[in-house]
Formats: sequence, structure tokens, C-alpha cells
Amino acid sequence: MYQVLLLLHSWNRWAVLVLMLLVLVGSIRRFKATGAMQPRDLKLARITAVVVDIQAVLGLLLYGVFSPITNAAFQNMKGAMKDPVMRFWAVEHLAMMLVAWILVRVGTILAKKSSTTPYRTLAVCFGLALLFMILMVPWPGAVTERPLFRMP
Repeated sequence: MYQVLLLLHSWNRWAVLVLMLLVLVGSIRRFKATGAMQPRDLKLARITAVVVDIQAVLGLLLYGVFSPITNAAFQNMKGAMKDPVMRFWAVEHLAMMLVAWILVRVGTILAKKSSTTPYRTLAVCFGLALLFMILMVPWPGAVTERPLFRMP
């Protein structure tokens, strides 16, 4: 089960990053627009939020149940905090990705409700969320690296 969830989480990140980028570029292009969001922009933001939700659920399952890395960290949190790789997986990755997830959700809700500057709201929330996501993805060459494209 661990390998399946890890594969899904790994591949879904690309959908998350592409969709986040599309929403961000669209909202920056309409940054100064006033009035309600266009229906297609709102639909894209909602689809993106759902894909981010799926990514978060997969990640939380890995973190809390299936990952041997976090399970080992829970056995010795003091030792895990001294090891940069263990600390990344046990604390840093989770914390920043949860913040990003909340920003996506809050941004989508606030943009939908805003009748004055929905695109500005979306640009700020999704921009910050995307920044946190990019910083916390285990890129090749980072403290803890994973392959860009995990194979089954």
C-alpha cells in the first residue's frame, strides 16, 4: 500500500503544480479586474482545490499511517530533529504543505465570495501556496531528494 500511495502522491504533484500555475497566471493577468470571477476561472480554481485536496489526503495517509520514514521519526522525535532528512519529512514538509493547502482552500472561498477583487485574492493565496509547495517538494539535489518521475 505504501508504494501505491507514494506513486500516486508523486505523480499527482505534477497535476497540482501545473494547475496551480495555470490559476496563478490567470489571476495575475486579471489582477486589477473588479467584479465577480468569470465562471471558467472559478471552475479552474475549484478543480485545482480538489486536486490539492487529493494530494493532501494522500500525503496525510503516507505521513500518519504508511511511511516507514515518519514512523521511524515518531519512535525518536528528539533524534529526528537532529537529522535534516528526518526533520524534513517529520515536520517541515508536513507543516508547509498544510499551510499551502489551507491557502488554496481559503483563497478559493474568498475569491468566490469577493465582488470587488477576486483575482487579487486568488493571486495572493495561490501564489503563496505555490511558493510553499515548490520549496517543500523533495527536488533532486535537495536535503532529501526523490525522483522527479517515480516509476511503478
